Amino acid sequence: MAGTKIMLYADHDDPSMRAESLVGAAFNCTGKYCDPFDLATADLFNMAFDEQSEQFGRAKAAIATSVGLLAFRFSENSEIVGRLKTIYEEVVSANRADELFSAVDKSIGVAKELGM
Repeated sequence: MAGTKIMLYADHDDPSMRAESLVGAAFNCTGKYCDPFDLATADLFNMAFDEQSEQFGRAKAAIATSVGLLAFRFSENSEIVGRLKTIYEEVVSANRADELFSAVDKSIGVAKELGM
């Protein structure tokens, strides 16, 4: 995918679309279900609004994985890695959809700072 610009939907009204774009960017792919685990889809994140559902756990795992991938890709930047570790902890401890989507927005902010 050399030369492909990954679109991060930082300003999209739908938090599920923002989450889908973060996962796609972390896996360096574009399009729905573009990652190897089929996590880059707003469908998954729409179901995550029910915090008691199995999909909430899958959504947390998708975001945690994405944050980890970003930290790995930019591991030479200790300040960025530190910020991503904090966001990762927020994802892991999230019990509500708004907490999860707040972490998505913070992660997108970091990714945009890095030129993604």
